[in-house]
Amino acid sequence: MVRRRKRHNRAGIKARNPRSSHTIKPVKKRRRPAAPRPSAPARGRMVQERTRRLQREESLTRAIQGTVSAIVIACDEEDTLLQVLQQLSRLPLLETIVILNGCTDRSFAIVQEMEDITLLHYPERLGHDVGRSIGASIASGDILLFVDGDVPVPAEELAPFLIAIDQGLDVALNDISPWLPTFDRQDGVTRLKSFLNVAMGHPKLRSNSLTAVPHALSRKAIQTLGCECLSVPPKAQALALFHGLRVGAQSSADVITRNRLRTGNTGIGNSLAALILGDHLEAFDEVMTQGNARLGQTKMVRADLAAMRNA
Repeated sequence: MVRRRKRHNRAGIKARNPRSSHTIKPVKKRRRPAAPRPSAPARGRMVQERTRRLQREESLTRAIQGTVSAIVIACDEEDTLLQVLQQLSRLPLLETIVILNGCTDRSFAIVQEMEDITLLHYPERLGHDVGRSIGASIASGDILLFVDGDVPVPAEELAPFLIAIDQGLDVALNDISPWLPTFDRQDGVTRLKSFLNVAMGHPKLRSNSLTAVPHALSRKAIQTLGCECLSVPPKAQALALFHGLRVGAQSSADVITRNRLRTGNTGIGNSLAALILGDHLEAFDEVMTQGNARLGQTKMVRADLAAMRNA
């Protein structure tokens, strides 16, 4: 007679085995440890971020009294240009103006396929700042929104710039402060932007500048400054403050981590940094010529100026 071995089971039943007669215990499943609960400050930041996100989403449906012109500057941006235009199409725009300068890729073909786009194409490379000046000269909106073709910014982050101008600002700067390092680790260009605002009596603007997109201008700002002035952004900003226009930086869009790295905008002493440095020197020269040659600050010792900067 052949004996059959009873199989081991997982229900805790005794199994007869020639070698052992131990009770086979059921296998217990290991529970994954619960994720640690965020700290109170972290929970507070999460709530704030969720609130800001909801506010940005709601801003898309908020009625804007004035008309809006969006101006896009691009040079060889075929990988991102379509995304930029798609986000702009979600905004209540009167017109979208695209300035293509020095493009050798498919940017022209991409824009041509889209409807309701005013396209200006220049075979030679003009530069982003000159392109903004040209776009502003043909724009007809009460609010002018400036973006670049290489940085797709969600419509939820663009809408607050339009609302800020619609509610009374003349110049709505992009507040990039959340993505900047502490002052001791900032580069010379960032500190120079901050110094311009301090010298003009507006230290609360910190390092925020018209050199960064997106930003928006009112029709009043365009009429006061002139379109040609926009080709030198620091000069336009200094003159806006000099003439008493309302300048603020209440809106933020992350263009620091999204920015495309190029050979011309990276490394110490790169060509873009040199250009911005020259633009700031031109800005100082202009306001010193039109107004106080000492900017009203030279009676203060350097320690006092430093204290104003850190206040």
